[in-house]
Amino acid sequence: LWAMAGWSHEGQSSWLKAESRDHTRDGVGVNFTAIKGEPGRTVVGSAVALYGCATPDELDVIETIELAEGLPHPMDGATWMKRSPLARRPDLWIHFDENTTPERIELARRLGAGYLCSFLDMFGNWGRFDPDPNAWPSGLAGLRAVADRGREADVRIVMYTLTCFLKPMTIPEPFIAPVPDDRLQIMGPATRLADAVDDSTTTVVLENTAGLLEVLKAEFKLGDWLANHEENTAIRIDNEIFHYGNVREEGNRLILEGCHRGLFDTAAAAHARGARAVRLYMCWYRNMYPGTLDMMDEVADNIARTALAGGFGRIQFDGHESCTETGHGIYARNRLTRRVFDQVKDRIPIFEGSNLSNYDWHVISFIRWGEWDQAKGFRGTMIDSRIERQILLRRNLMPNGLGQYYPSDATLEDVEWLMARAAGWHAGFDYHIHEHVFANNPERKAIEDATRLWVTAIAEGAFTEEQQLELRQTDRLYTLARDADGWHLAFKGRWQYPKRENLPPSVFHIRSESPTSTVEPCSIDWGWTHNPGIYTASGLSDDLVWRSHAGEGVWSVIWPTAGKENSDALQMVIRLDKDAPCAVRNLVVRCGDRQVLRIPATLQPGHYLAIPHEAPWACLYNENHEVAGEVLFPICGPVASAAPLDTYIRVERGTVQRLTLSAEPLEPVRAVTLRMNLRTHERITG
Repeated sequence: LWAMAGWSHEGQSSWLKAESRDHTRDGVGVNFTAIKGEPGRTVVGSAVALYGCATPDELDVIETIELAEGLPHPMDGATWMKRSPLARRPDLWIHFDENTTPERIELARRLGAGYLCSFLDMFGNWGRFDPDPNAWPSGLAGLRAVADRGREADVRIVMYTLTCFLKPMTIPEPFIAPVPDDRLQIMGPATRLADAVDDSTTTVVLENTAGLLEVLKAEFKLGDWLANHEENTAIRIDNEIFHYGNVREEGNRLILEGCHRGLFDTAAAAHARGARAVRLYMCWYRNMYPGTLDMMDEVADNIARTALAGGFGRIQFDGHESCTETGHGIYARNRLTRRVFDQVKDRIPIFEGSNLSNYDWHVISFIRWGEWDQAKGFRGTMIDSRIERQILLRRNLMPNGLGQYYPSDATLEDVEWLMARAAGWHAGFDYHIHEHVFANNPERKAIEDATRLWVTAIAEGAFTEEQQLELRQTDRLYTLARDADGWHLAFKGRWQYPKRENLPPSVFHIRSESPTSTVEPCSIDWGWTHNPGIYTASGLSDDLVWRSHAGEGVWSVIWPTAGKENSDALQMVIRLDKDAPCAVRNLVVRCGDRQVLRIPATLQPGHYLAIPHEAPWACLYNENHEVAGEVLFPICGPVASAAPLDTYIRVERGTVQRLTLSAEPLEPVRAVTLRMNLRTHERITG
């Protein structure tokens, strides 16, 4: 059973959604794997527990409930992990082994990092989690010695896992070889060999079982970074796994061509006619998955056993959603998390993943995630989603985290830009460092010193709420210093991405559709958006002017097209004229008949509102462009409906959109004028 609830700030809508799963009925997933249980049915005995409290008391009330109900309650000594400063200490992701660990621990110390993680190369297999003998000749004993040394320097060693991803890395994975486990997840129906094969045959003939051809033709790819890997088309016959390149149908026979034999450390062998054949379910990462809960339980036990034996200071559940590939949905993920927690308890109090569910909230102490999209540079990579996550984490009472950054060839200004954002959101972050590049960075020492300085300031609570609001602005640069008189934060100036093309207002096609609205030439520039403009191109529309004599302002707008982007987030700058007779509140923007954005903010004369990023976050600025406040606007949904849609309105490019604007003057008899400028951009793609 799972449930979620939401409430729209101004009382416009509230909603509760609950779902139970009927395990007497099964289905088939989009990847042709079995789904255990059918959602959407009412199961006798299912229940939802609700509580209510004032917002400032939420964490205290939840802690009381956790302790009373016997829910997981991970501790850092005497401190609940939800309140522990450990959740905001940086991670250092870098390769290390038995020989290089001392210098890596020293680097972590110089950066002020609390954790040290060797990414994909610590274990020789995933599933059993045996240390890679090339890096760790002493095995788990060597890992424990490293963990003990790190703990003495206040640096915890991370056990990185991809949870239920099963694969050999440098040594065989016992779940897969020499004899594949019968519980591995499969796709579609089983069949049999139509003809016998020897140990080197590259063409294999199968009986054409109903529905099998569609399953064998299904492909799952991620992108160019895996382009050199074989496709994840794996067949098991007896105890051998092989890859096939092509499949074609001949009557009641299916012909597999271009087969590569004896994969994943299984042995190529002869197989008799009639031998059982089945396609294994493989992910784009060329890994397999448990197909049953008891097999997944064994993986959980292996994680806990290895974590305890290796003396790790944290377990990372990357790929945590892989548990759902058993076919048991969120229940499987919750089950694995709880099973590991029950074995390690507070001996390893920190868990993390890239996402979480309702139950996992109680176990996972904070969230981290990696970034592969680096085309937009150090400051621009995933910037909108990072900001959106800060808001979601805050709303869900989770410690904030900015995700992973790559400082190896960054500048000191890049790093201070990041540190300001971390201080503004009171967030942790990760450094993924390529040592051979970082070693040649001329600003390496300055980067290390600045990182440690800012991390110390964040830990000591050196910034006021007003400073944190300023530090959240992504188009601002700051430096930090400390002397005998304390901390000194200095504003360096604003910045914009220098390679951005500035689009003219004419890329929008706008027409007034009401007596209270007009269109006038654009009277501001991109700097008013407070977005650094990390795009190929971006621009603002002409002024959409609304005068509050009667009714809302209405315009028809054709959004500009941009590359392969079919839609755009509705982002804008809304200004109240400096000579307005009064302030306005409760701004409402509508797009068409079903999308409405209600912003519970008050604008003073001469002030303006901007939505800096594609996130449910708006900021208020005074006439000197200084930030004066912020508002997390509610989830927007269809008018007269409680069902949520998205956290911001999306518009279709190249088609006519009907937009409206309205607000409430604080003095209803006074007429005011609002000006709205729409934003658009063309993304940088990697």
